[in-house]
Amino acid sequence: MKSNKSNMSSHCGSSCSADGKRIVIREQCGLEHRFQVITAVVPDDALPEVFRVCDLKSGRYFCGQRSVEDRNAAFVAIELAAGAELELEFTVEPPEFTGNQVKFSEGAEFLTMDNGVLGVKIPVQQKSDGNPCSLSGPVVALRHGGGSWFGGTYFDTIMPIGGSSTRIVESGPVRSVVEFTTSGQEYAVRMRLDIGQNFMEMDEEFQSFEGDQLVWMFAGCDLPEYGYFLNTTPWYETRLLTYALDGELARLGPWSQQSQLALSDGFAFLRPESDTIFGAVAFDGGSWRGNRLNSLDAAMRRLRNGDRRTRRLVHSYAKADMITGPGSEHIPARDRRECDGVLCWEGWLGKGRRKWGLAVFTPQEFRPANEAVEPLSHFEDHATLEMCREQQGA
Repeated sequence: MKSNKSNMSSHCGSSCSADGKRIVIREQCGLEHRFQVITAVVPDDALPEVFRVCDLKSGRYFCGQRSVEDRNAAFVAIELAAGAELELEFTVEPPEFTGNQVKFSEGAEFLTMDNGVLGVKIPVQQKSDGNPCSLSGPVVALRHGGGSWFGGTYFDTIMPIGGSSTRIVESGPVRSVVEFTTSGQEYAVRMRLDIGQNFMEMDEEFQSFEGDQLVWMFAGCDLPEYGYFLNTTPWYETRLLTYALDGELARLGPWSQQSQLALSDGFAFLRPESDTIFGAVAFDGGSWRGNRLNSLDAAMRRLRNGDRRTRRLVHSYAKADMITGPGSEHIPARDRRECDGVLCWEGWLGKGRRKWGLAVFTPQEFRPANEAVEPLSHFEDHATLEMCREQQGA
Protein backbone atom coordinates (compact mmCIF):
# COMPACT_ATOMS: atom_id res chain seq x y z
CA MET A 1 0.00 0.00 0.00
CA LYS A 2 3.04 2.25 -0.29
CA SER A 3 2.98 4.07 -3.61
CA ASN A 4 5.64 5.74 -5.71
CA LYS A 5 2.93 8.00 -7.10
CA SER A 6 1.90 11.01 -5.10
CA ASN A 7 -1.10 13.03 -4.06
CA MET A 8 -0.78 16.23 -6.05
CA SER A 9 -2.47 18.52 -3.52
CA SER A 10 0.72 18.93 -1.50
CA HIS A 11 3.29 18.93 -4.33
CA CYS A 12 1.87 21.21 -7.02
CA GLY A 13 1.49 24.92 -7.51
CA SER A 14 -1.58 26.45 -9.15
CA SER A 15 -2.71 29.84 -10.39
CA CYS A 16 -5.64 31.38 -12.26
CA SER A 17 -5.56 33.19 -15.58
CA ALA A 18 -6.33 36.87 -15.87
CA ASP A 19 -9.89 36.20 -17.04
CA GLY A 20 -10.45 33.77 -14.14
CA LYS A 21 -11.67 30.98 -16.43
CA ARG A 22 -8.49 28.92 -16.64
CA ILE A 23 -6.36 27.22 -14.00
CA VAL A 24 -2.66 26.47 -14.43
CA ILE A 25 -1.25 23.55 -12.42
CA ARG A 26 2.53 22.99 -12.24
CA GLU A 27 4.22 19.86 -10.86
CA GLN A 28 7.26 21.17 -8.95
CA CYS A 29 8.72 18.16 -7.12
CA GLY A 30 9.58 15.73 -9.91
CA LEU A 31 6.90 13.24 -8.85
CA GLU A 32 4.32 11.46 -10.95
CA HIS A 33 0.73 11.99 -9.75
CA ARG A 34 -1.66 9.19 -10.60
CA PHE A 35 -5.25 9.66 -11.72
CA GLN A 36 -7.11 11.36 -8.86
CA VAL A 37 -9.76 13.94 -8.02
CA ILE A 38 -8.76 17.45 -6.95
CA THR A 39 -10.89 20.34 -5.68
CA ALA A 40 -10.76 23.56 -7.71
CA VAL A 41 -12.47 26.95 -7.57
CA VAL A 42 -15.38 27.25 -10.00
CA PRO A 43 -14.32 29.83 -12.59
CA ASP A 44 -17.79 30.29 -14.09
CA ASP A 45 -21.09 30.05 -12.22
CA ALA A 46 -22.81 29.02 -15.46
CA LEU A 47 -21.10 25.61 -15.43
CA PRO A 48 -23.50 22.63 -15.39
CA GLU A 49 -23.44 19.95 -12.71
CA VAL A 50 -21.00 17.85 -14.77
CA PHE A 51 -18.76 19.35 -17.41
CA ARG A 52 -15.66 18.91 -19.54
CA VAL A 53 -12.24 20.33 -18.69
CA CYS A 54 -9.71 20.84 -21.50
CA ASP A 55 -5.94 21.04 -21.11
CA LEU A 56 -4.98 23.75 -23.62
CA LYS A 57 -1.36 22.56 -23.77
CA SER A 58 -1.94 18.91 -24.69
CA GLY A 59 -5.52 18.93 -25.93
CA ARG A 60 -6.51 16.24 -23.42
CA TYR A 61 -9.96 16.29 -21.81
CA PHE A 62 -10.84 15.64 -18.18
CA CYS A 63 -14.17 15.38 -16.38
CA GLY A 64 -15.49 17.77 -13.76
CA GLN A 65 -18.39 18.00 -11.30
CA ARG A 66 -19.89 20.93 -9.40
CA SER A 67 -19.99 20.59 -5.62
CA VAL A 68 -23.42 20.60 -3.99
CA GLU A 69 -22.11 21.52 -0.54
CA ASP A 70 -19.91 24.39 -1.78
CA ARG A 71 -21.16 25.94 -5.00
CA ASN A 72 -17.86 27.77 -5.45
CA ALA A 73 -15.97 24.47 -5.70
CA ALA A 74 -15.68 21.81 -8.35
CA PHE A 75 -14.14 18.32 -8.46
CA VAL A 76 -11.85 17.53 -11.40
CA ALA A 77 -10.36 14.10 -12.19
CA ILE A 78 -6.85 14.51 -13.62
CA GLU A 79 -3.40 12.96 -13.72
CA LEU A 80 -0.06 14.74 -13.93
CA ALA A 81 3.37 13.58 -15.04
CA ALA A 82 6.55 14.57 -13.21
CA GLY A 83 7.49 18.17 -13.99
CA ALA A 84 4.41 18.67 -16.19
CA GLU A 85 2.15 21.71 -16.45
CA LEU A 86 -1.57 21.80 -17.21
CA GLU A 87 -3.55 24.80 -18.39
CA LEU A 88 -7.13 23.81 -17.69
CA GLU A 89 -10.11 25.49 -19.30
CA PHE A 90 -13.60 24.73 -17.94
CA THR A 91 -16.27 24.26 -20.62
CA VAL A 92 -20.02 23.63 -20.60
CA GLU A 93 -19.60 20.60 -22.85
CA PRO A 94 -20.56 17.17 -21.44
CA PRO A 95 -17.58 15.26 -20.03
CA GLU A 96 -15.81 12.25 -21.48
CA PHE A 97 -15.33 9.93 -18.52
CA THR A 98 -11.93 8.25 -18.27
CA GLY A 99 -12.52 6.06 -15.20
CA ASN A 100 -15.18 4.07 -13.43
CA GLN A 101 -17.91 6.55 -12.49
CA VAL A 102 -19.42 6.61 -9.02
CA LYS A 103 -23.00 5.34 -9.07
CA PHE A 104 -25.74 5.39 -6.44
CA SER A 105 -28.50 2.89 -5.87
CA GLU A 106 -31.05 3.88 -3.22
CA GLY A 107 -33.38 1.42 -1.51
CA ALA A 108 -35.68 1.53 1.48
CA GLU A 109 -33.03 0.10 3.84
CA PHE A 110 -29.68 0.53 2.13
CA LEU A 111 -27.79 2.96 -0.06
CA THR A 112 -25.19 1.48 -2.42
CA MET A 113 -22.23 3.57 -3.54
CA ASP A 114 -20.02 1.90 -6.16
CA ASN A 115 -17.40 3.04 -8.68
CA GLY A 116 -16.88 -0.36 -10.30
CA VAL A 117 -13.70 -0.98 -8.30
CA LEU A 118 -14.99 -0.60 -4.74
CA GLY A 119 -18.59 -0.74 -3.62
CA VAL A 120 -20.14 -0.25 -0.18
CA LYS A 121 -23.63 -0.82 1.19
CA ILE A 122 -24.72 1.82 3.74
CA PRO A 123 -27.78 1.70 6.05
CA VAL A 124 -30.23 4.52 5.30
CA GLN A 125 -31.80 4.86 8.75
CA GLN A 126 -31.77 2.62 11.81
CA LYS A 127 -33.49 2.39 15.16
CA SER A 128 -31.93 0.22 17.85
CA ASP A 129 -33.81 -2.81 19.16
CA GLY A 130 -31.99 -2.45 22.47
CA ASN A 131 -29.93 -5.61 22.07
CA PRO A 132 -26.13 -5.32 22.41
CA CYS A 133 -23.92 -5.52 19.32
CA SER A 134 -26.93 -5.37 17.01
CA LEU A 135 -26.79 -1.87 15.49
CA SER A 136 -24.97 -1.77 12.14
CA GLY A 137 -22.16 0.67 11.60
CA PRO A 138 -21.66 2.82 8.48
CA VAL A 139 -20.83 -0.10 6.16
CA VAL A 140 -23.14 -3.13 6.01
CA ALA A 141 -20.97 -4.85 3.36
CA LEU A 142 -18.32 -4.13 0.74
CA ARG A 143 -17.34 -5.62 -2.59
CA HIS A 144 -14.52 -5.51 -5.12
CA GLY A 145 -15.00 -5.11 -8.85
CA GLY A 146 -18.72 -5.77 -8.74
CA GLY A 147 -18.21 -9.16 -7.06
CA SER A 148 -20.01 -10.67 -4.09
CA TRP A 149 -20.62 -8.73 -0.89
CA PHE A 150 -18.62 -9.52 2.24
CA GLY A 151 -17.75 -8.15 5.67
CA GLY A 152 -19.70 -5.57 7.66
CA THR A 153 -19.65 -3.32 10.73
CA TYR A 154 -21.52 -3.02 14.04
CA PHE A 155 -21.31 -1.02 17.27
CA ASP A 156 -20.16 -2.69 20.49
CA THR A 157 -20.90 -0.10 23.19
CA ILE A 158 -21.55 -0.12 26.94
CA MET A 159 -24.69 2.02 26.60
CA PRO A 160 -27.01 1.28 23.64
CA ILE A 161 -26.90 3.64 20.68
CA GLY A 162 -30.44 4.73 19.80
CA GLY A 163 -30.06 4.61 16.04
CA SER A 164 -28.43 6.23 13.04
CA SER A 165 -29.18 8.35 9.99
CA THR A 166 -27.51 8.87 6.63
CA ARG A 167 -27.21 12.02 4.52
CA ILE A 168 -25.97 12.31 0.93
CA VAL A 169 -23.54 15.25 0.85
CA GLU A 170 -22.26 14.95 -2.72
CA SER A 171 -23.82 12.81 -5.43
CA GLY A 172 -22.14 12.64 -8.80
CA PRO A 173 -20.03 10.53 -11.15
CA VAL A 174 -16.72 12.19 -10.17
CA ARG A 175 -17.07 12.33 -6.38
CA SER A 176 -19.75 11.16 -3.97
CA VAL A 177 -19.83 11.74 -0.23
CA VAL A 178 -22.17 10.17 2.33
CA GLU A 179 -22.39 11.17 5.99
CA PHE A 180 -23.41 8.60 8.62
CA THR A 181 -24.26 9.82 12.15
CA THR A 182 -25.52 8.08 15.27
CA SER A 183 -28.60 9.55 16.95
CA GLY A 184 -26.72 10.68 20.06
CA GLN A 185 -23.83 12.20 18.07
CA GLU A 186 -21.44 9.65 19.62
CA TYR A 187 -20.02 8.87 16.18
CA ALA A 188 -20.01 10.47 12.73
CA VAL A 189 -18.19 9.59 9.54
CA ARG A 190 -17.90 11.07 6.06
CA MET A 191 -17.30 8.42 3.41
CA ARG A 192 -15.84 9.74 0.14
CA LEU A 193 -15.61 7.67 -3.03
CA ASP A 194 -14.01 9.07 -6.20
CA ILE A 195 -14.11 8.05 -9.82
CA GLY A 196 -11.69 5.24 -10.72
CA GLN A 197 -10.17 4.94 -7.22
CA ASN A 198 -9.62 1.69 -5.32
CA PHE A 199 -10.17 3.26 -1.89
CA MET A 200 -12.86 5.11 0.03
CA GLU A 201 -11.82 7.80 2.49
CA MET A 202 -13.21 7.32 6.01
CA ASP A 203 -13.15 10.57 8.01
CA GLU A 204 -14.39 9.61 11.48
CA GLU A 205 -15.09 11.75 14.54
CA PHE A 206 -16.21 10.26 17.84
CA GLN A 207 -16.75 11.06 21.50
CA SER A 208 -18.10 8.13 23.48
CA PHE A 209 -17.16 5.94 26.42
CA GLU A 210 -13.50 5.02 26.13
CA GLY A 211 -14.20 1.29 25.91
CA ASP A 212 -16.76 1.57 23.08
CA GLN A 213 -15.88 0.22 19.65
CA LEU A 214 -17.00 0.19 16.03
CA VAL A 215 -16.17 -3.33 14.82
CA TRP A 216 -15.47 -4.42 11.24
CA MET A 217 -15.96 -8.21 11.09
CA PHE A 218 -14.97 -10.78 8.45
CA ALA A 219 -15.97 -14.39 9.09
CA GLY A 220 -17.02 -17.72 7.61
CA CYS A 221 -15.99 -18.22 3.99
CA ASP A 222 -14.50 -14.69 4.03
CA LEU A 223 -12.10 -15.42 6.91
CA PRO A 224 -8.59 -14.55 5.64
CA GLU A 225 -5.66 -16.94 6.04
CA TYR A 226 -2.98 -14.36 5.24
CA GLY A 227 -2.37 -10.84 6.46
CA TYR A 228 0.02 -8.15 5.19
CA PHE A 229 1.42 -5.44 7.45
CA LEU A 230 3.37 -2.35 6.46
CA ASN A 231 6.69 -1.92 8.21
CA THR A 232 9.62 0.48 8.02
CA THR A 233 10.91 -0.94 4.71
CA PRO A 234 9.46 -0.41 1.20
CA TRP A 235 8.11 -3.98 1.48
CA TYR A 236 5.62 -5.45 3.97
CA GLU A 237 5.42 -8.37 6.37
CA THR A 238 3.29 -11.44 5.50
CA ARG A 239 1.78 -13.56 8.26
CA LEU A 240 -0.21 -16.79 8.34
CA LEU A 241 -3.30 -16.35 10.54
CA THR A 242 -4.42 -19.26 12.74
CA TYR A 243 -7.28 -17.89 14.95
CA ALA A 244 -6.53 -20.48 17.67
CA LEU A 245 -6.41 -17.73 20.29
CA ASP A 246 -7.50 -14.12 20.41
CA GLY A 247 -4.59 -11.90 19.45
CA GLU A 248 -3.84 -8.39 18.19
CA LEU A 249 -2.29 -8.20 14.73
CA ALA A 250 -1.71 -4.48 14.13
CA ARG A 251 -2.75 -1.06 15.37
CA LEU A 252 -3.48 1.65 12.84
CA GLY A 253 -2.63 4.79 14.78
CA PRO A 254 -0.53 7.24 12.74
CA TRP A 255 -1.82 10.18 14.71
CA SER A 256 1.15 10.24 17.11
CA GLN A 257 4.92 10.63 17.01
CA GLN A 258 5.21 7.05 18.28
CA SER A 259 3.58 5.54 15.19
CA GLN A 260 6.65 3.96 13.65
CA LEU A 261 7.77 2.58 17.00
CA ALA A 262 4.71 0.67 18.16
CA LEU A 263 1.95 1.16 15.60
CA SER A 264 1.35 0.57 11.89
CA ASP A 265 0.16 2.82 9.09
CA GLY A 266 -1.47 0.08 7.04
CA PHE A 267 -2.61 -3.54 6.95
CA ALA A 268 -4.41 -5.78 4.45
CA PHE A 269 -5.82 -9.30 4.13
CA LEU A 270 -6.38 -11.81 1.34
CA ARG A 271 -10.01 -12.84 0.93
CA PRO A 272 -10.14 -16.65 0.47
CA GLU A 273 -11.02 -18.13 -2.91
CA SER A 274 -11.03 -14.71 -4.57
CA ASP A 275 -8.87 -12.18 -6.38
CA THR A 276 -9.34 -9.59 -3.63
CA ILE A 277 -7.04 -8.09 -1.04
CA PHE A 278 -8.78 -5.61 1.27
CA GLY A 279 -7.19 -3.36 3.84
CA ALA A 280 -6.86 -0.07 5.69
CA VAL A 281 -4.21 2.62 5.28
CA ALA A 282 -3.76 5.83 7.28
CA PHE A 283 -4.22 9.21 5.61
CA ASP A 284 -3.43 11.84 8.23
CA GLY A 285 -2.98 12.48 11.91
CA GLY A 286 -6.44 13.44 13.11
CA SER A 287 -6.76 14.39 16.76
CA TRP A 288 -4.18 12.75 19.00
CA ARG A 289 -4.69 12.73 22.75
CA GLY A 290 -2.10 10.69 24.61
CA ASN A 291 -3.20 7.34 26.08
CA ARG A 292 -6.70 7.71 24.63
CA LEU A 293 -8.25 4.81 22.80
CA ASN A 294 -8.71 6.21 19.29
CA SER A 295 -6.82 3.73 17.09
CA LEU A 296 -8.07 1.13 14.60
CA ASP A 297 -6.80 -2.33 15.63
CA ALA A 298 -6.73 -5.52 13.56
CA ALA A 299 -7.20 -8.63 15.68
CA MET A 300 -7.97 -12.35 15.49
CA ARG A 301 -10.97 -13.17 17.69
CA ARG A 302 -13.15 -16.15 18.51
CA LEU A 303 -16.93 -16.10 19.01
CA ARG A 304 -18.77 -18.70 21.07
CA ASN A 305 -21.79 -19.96 19.10
CA GLY A 306 -21.64 -16.85 16.93
CA ASP A 307 -22.45 -14.49 19.82
CA ARG A 308 -20.79 -11.14 19.14
CA ARG A 309 -20.73 -10.34 22.86
CA THR A 310 -18.18 -13.13 23.44
CA ARG A 311 -15.67 -11.41 21.16
CA ARG A 312 -14.11 -9.51 24.06
CA LEU A 313 -16.26 -10.28 27.13
CA VAL A 314 -15.16 -13.93 27.30
CA HIS A 315 -11.48 -14.58 28.02
CA SER A 316 -9.45 -15.93 25.11
CA TYR A 317 -8.45 -19.12 26.94
CA ALA A 318 -12.11 -19.98 27.58
CA LYS A 319 -12.57 -19.99 23.79
CA ALA A 320 -9.46 -21.97 22.92
CA ASP A 321 -11.32 -25.08 21.75
CA MET A 322 -9.48 -25.06 18.43
CA ILE A 323 -6.24 -26.14 20.15
CA THR A 324 -5.87 -29.94 20.08
CA GLY A 325 -3.81 -32.14 22.39
CA PRO A 326 -3.04 -35.83 22.94
CA GLY A 327 -6.12 -38.03 22.94
CA SER A 328 -5.21 -39.40 26.36
CA GLU A 329 -5.58 -35.90 27.79
CA HIS A 330 -8.90 -35.13 26.14
CA ILE A 331 -11.66 -34.36 28.64
CA PRO A 332 -15.06 -35.34 27.14
CA ALA A 333 -16.92 -33.00 29.46
CA ARG A 334 -15.06 -29.99 28.11
CA ASP A 335 -17.04 -28.19 25.41
CA ARG A 336 -15.26 -28.65 22.07
CA ARG A 337 -15.53 -26.65 18.86
CA GLU A 338 -18.24 -24.26 19.97
CA CYS A 339 -16.15 -21.28 18.88
CA ASP A 340 -15.28 -19.92 15.46
CA GLY A 341 -12.53 -17.55 14.41
CA VAL A 342 -13.26 -14.09 13.01
CA LEU A 343 -11.09 -11.24 11.79
CA CYS A 344 -11.96 -7.92 13.41
CA TRP A 345 -10.93 -4.33 12.84
CA GLU A 346 -11.72 -2.67 16.15
CA GLY A 347 -12.14 1.09 15.98
CA TRP A 348 -11.98 2.61 19.46
CA LEU A 349 -14.46 5.44 20.06
CA GLY A 350 -13.06 7.15 23.16
CA LYS A 351 -12.49 10.65 21.79
CA GLY A 352 -10.77 11.82 18.66
CA ARG A 353 -10.67 11.63 14.90
CA ARG A 354 -9.41 9.11 12.35
CA LYS A 355 -8.92 9.65 8.65
CA TRP A 356 -8.01 6.52 6.74
CA GLY A 357 -8.74 4.64 3.55
CA LEU A 358 -10.73 1.44 3.04
CA ALA A 359 -8.93 -0.09 0.05
CA VAL A 360 -9.22 -3.08 -2.28
CA PHE A 361 -6.63 -4.57 -4.65
CA THR A 362 -5.93 -7.55 -6.82
CA PRO A 363 -2.89 -9.59 -5.71
CA GLN A 364 -1.07 -8.41 -8.84
CA GLU A 365 -1.63 -4.76 -7.91
CA PHE A 366 -0.68 -5.32 -4.31
CA ARG A 367 2.60 -7.18 -4.71
CA PRO A 368 5.96 -5.37 -5.04
CA ALA A 369 6.92 -4.43 -8.57
CA ASN A 370 9.97 -6.73 -8.39
CA GLU A 371 9.79 -9.65 -5.97
CA ALA A 372 13.05 -11.15 -7.21
CA VAL A 373 15.28 -8.63 -5.45
CA GLU A 374 16.38 -8.86 -1.82
CA PRO A 375 14.10 -6.73 0.38
CA LEU A 376 15.65 -3.53 1.67
CA SER A 377 16.28 -3.47 5.40
CA HIS A 378 15.33 -0.76 7.85
CA PHE A 379 18.85 0.73 7.51
CA GLU A 380 20.54 1.03 4.09
CA ASP A 381 23.85 2.80 3.35
CA HIS A 382 23.36 3.29 -0.39
CA ALA A 383 19.61 3.17 -1.05
CA THR A 384 18.30 4.98 -4.13
CA LEU A 385 14.84 6.09 -5.19
CA GLU A 386 14.84 3.46 -7.93
CA MET A 387 15.68 0.70 -5.42
CA CYS A 388 12.72 1.74 -3.28
CA ARG A 389 10.32 2.01 -6.20
CA GLU A 390 10.95 -1.49 -7.52
CA GLN A 391 9.98 -2.88 -4.12
CA GLN A 392 6.75 -0.93 -3.87
CA GLY A 393 3.38 -2.33 -4.83
CA ALA A 394 -0.04 -0.78 -4.46
